[in-house]
Amino acid sequence: MRARASKAVTARVRLFRVLQLARRSGRRRLAESAALHGKQQGRDTARAMSQENVEIVRQRMSVRANARRRLVEERLLRFPRLVAFLARQALRLPLRSRLRRTLIRRVIQTGVQVLNRGEPEIAFGIYHRDCELVLDRPFPGLPQEAQGRDARIRFQQQWNAEWGEFWFEPEELISFGDNRSLLVLGRVKGTGRSSGAGTDGQWAALFTLKGGWIVKERAFFDHAQALSAAGLSE
Repeated sequence: MRARASKAVTARVRLFRVLQLARRSGRRRLAESAALHGKQQGRDTARAMSQENVEIVRQRMSVRANARRRLVEERLLRFPRLVAFLARQALRLPLRSRLRRTLIRRVIQTGVQVLNRGEPEIAFGIYHRDCELVLDRPFPGLPQEAQGRDARIRFQQQWNAEWGEFWFEPEELISFGDNRSLLVLGRVKGTGRSSGAGTDGQWAALFTLKGGWIVKERAFFDHAQALSAAGLSE
């Protein structure tokens, strides 16, 4: 009996030591993983942060002036259902996934480049047919809201007719962990149709997505207001 009890005690002691070693090893591996992750994050241009319990990732972006057509990407925009499917799959990836960031950034860049070339029918192909546009301020001769994709296209055509030549220059893309929101910050530049005077001002677009489609666009001409509307600060 004593021999069995002694063996049981010894087995418990060994089990306790094994568990201790496992915990120490786990903590060490966790620390090594955190250090490696920190280095990778340091090399990554995207910066992740938390605001009101919703994680975000910020990345720089731009479009080239007079960019040549990228046939593969622009053909995708001519097939909006395929783009919506790809966007839906991308949004299911982890927020910091390089593939997710690349796909979303490419779609936004291509859409802006096509819009800058004066092709809103293609650029707004990824907008839902029942989408909504809301401007943060009224503009003479233009409605402050538009309901539906066709109305969004007409609004852009009317903008071009009223305000002359202009183009958008996105500078930063912010993705939200809710997988429903994207915020683009940049500038809008152009030349007045009647005066010929150059313009250069802030521009931002806060997008709401559903099923890979853009269902709402809130346009801002002040970065601070756009960030505030998204629950962020400069």
